Amino acid sequence: MKFSLNKILKYVSSLPGSPEISHTQLSEIEQKIAQFGAYFTGIIISKIFSVITNIYIGRTLGPNIFGQITMVLLLAGFLNIPMTGGWGVAFVRLGAAEDNEKKQFDILKSVLFISVFFTILFTLLLWISAPVLRELFAVDKTMMTLTILITVTSAWYSLSKLISQGFQDWRNYVFIENAWAFIILGLVIVFFLCSMKTYYHVIWIFAFAYTASSFFSFYYFYNAVRQGCIKKDTVSDVLKRGTLLMSTGLLSMTAFSLDRIIINRFLDSTEVGIYQAHFFATYGVISTLTSIFFNYVFPLLCRSDSEKKDKLINLVFKVSYPFLIIISVSAGGLIMFMFNYRFSPWLFITLSLFNAVQFHVQLKAWILASKSIYSTRLVLGGQIVFFIVNIIVLTAFISSLGILAGGIALLAAALGSLLYFFIKTKRIN
Repeated sequence: MKFSLNKILKYVSSLPGSPEISHTQLSEIEQKIAQFGAYFTGIIISKIFSVITNIYIGRTLGPNIFGQITMVLLLAGFLNIPMTGGWGVAFVRLGAAEDNEKKQFDILKSVLFISVFFTILFTLLLWISAPVLRELFAVDKTMMTLTILITVTSAWYSLSKLISQGFQDWRNYVFIENAWAFIILGLVIVFFLCSMKTYYHVIWIFAFAYTASSFFSFYYFYNAVRQGCIKKDTVSDVLKRGTLLMSTGLLSMTAFSLDRIIINRFLDSTEVGIYQAHFFATYGVISTLTSIFFNYVFPLLCRSDSEKKDKLINLVFKVSYPFLIIISVSAGGLIMFMFNYRFSPWLFITLSLFNAVQFHVQLKAWILASKSIYSTRLVLGGQIVFFIVNIIVLTAFISSLGILAGGIALLAAALGSLLYFFIKTKRIN
């Protein structure tokens, strides 16, 4: 593998007009390619586990129970953001910028202190407000209790991954992802073979998997706690950055959760299950590829000189549309066939188109976020546009179009955000 990479890189550097690559640069490029290869392979393996698990659960339990499981996991993903989400992302920003390991652990200790405080606070608030939330989200008492359980466990699972990301420990990040996916698949098979086939059992499996896989970041937790006293300045910095990031995360998660929440309220959990199968088959698969790009490739691309970076980004824009649509249709079609649920061709098409447009929106947002504070505010503006368009289209068409309204709303929201970015960036330029 090393020899072939070396040979390819030397050949590329020998082409007319290509810059000469030194031996040291060659070694660094080889190392980055090898690291990315390991990261990419690990994430793809975890996604394969996840796809198998979702199809197995969906086919075995049917769309009604699959819809109930979807609602619990979806609500938990939204409600856990104030617990650890914003603070964890703040650590990624602050920790990754520090070369001094002691300072990184100082920041992490403040993040853990804040996360523990807000986990306890919001767990109590969820228990107190449970009757109101049940009415708001149209779920029963058992589902609300399980949602609170998943909210807490998934919050610390997410934090453990964000900590690995902040330390640029991609090996641990991939290990956590795979451990979680493997534990769920293994336990689901065991439970189903033992005739324990309810959404209650599945949710407890998810809770256990979240908790168990979080312990793979114990080294970072332990070393952070061993640091000296918590510094007020660091806590203040994390709170300041984390609050803005939490607000952005809540808005983004709300926009992406609205479709299934509204479908559950206006229709029923069976329709949620059918819609989720379509959504998972298309966006669920594509989001793996886009997250790999934004987590690993995009930061490297941004380190190129300005002219080269612009050319590469323009190339990505052009290639992404046909590539993502083809992958979405082919992989998504196969997954929908394996789910064996009622198939909605128009919903499938709108979600496949949404994947390509949404990637363009995300890329625009990342480029803006890497510039000035004003540009960062434009990203928040784009998310507000997405949210408003999404909720207007959903509520307007859910009664007449059913679950198809969810796909149309997402596509319209993504197009609205993209138009907003084009108008605003044109004014800047």
